[in-house]
Amino acid sequence: MQSSSERPSPPLAARKRRLLLAAGAATLAPLSALAQVKASGNKPREPVRVSASETLMDYRVDAASHLYRMYKDRLYHGRMPPLLYAIGIVEFTVDVDGTLADASWVRAPRHAPEVMEAVMKMIKDASPYPAPEKLGKISYMETWLWDKSGRWQIDILSEGQRDG
Repeated sequence: MQSSSERPSPPLAARKRRLLLAAGAATLAPLSALAQVKASGNKPREPVRVSASETLMDYRVDAASHLYRMYKDRLYHGRMPPLLYAIGIVEFTVDVDGTLADASWVRAPRHAPEVMEAVMKMIKDASPYPAPEKLGKISYMETWLWDKSGRWQIDILSEGQRDG
């Protein structure tokens, strides 16, 4: 009986084939990630998180928290100033799988078109949202509070405003 050190090595062609297959697999993984980036227009999407929310109010907190995580570098931290640059109300419709079905202004800050554009871009780019599986397809409104610095909060998670 031969010991493992005495076993004959596989033929050279078989070793080369295994090496090529391993190299090919290592090459395909980054290519599939690149395909995701090109298809989505930005970074690869994370798997959709399922919301445990059983009420619309709880889902609003969940969805706003999702936006806060996505745009943490653009948040206004602390109590907002007494005079805000813009306040707007957006109606969201989210499918049961978390896909943003629609977003539209209910009360648009028309004096600040750059805010309107930035909010809509963030809302669309943040899809998919946590999937509201227990609630099904839902529609709700959310108020955006915008400071002149370009930083913002969402009313459901707002830290409030300072006194004048």
